[in-house]
Amino acid sequence: MVQHGGFITVAFLVTGTILAGMVAAVLIDYRVQLRTLRRLLLDHSDPRGRV
Repeated sequence: MVQHGGFITVAFLVTGTILAGMVAAVLIDYRVQLRTLRRLLLDHSDPRGRV
């Protein structure tokens, strides 16, 4: 019973970690895309925005 409970706990932790990683990746990707879009828009309207 102890080993079985441990396995369930490990599986739960692994699943939670994977889900958290996916959510973080989506949020980071979303921020990067917003930044890229803003940079492109500013690049067209203001040449000084170029780094």
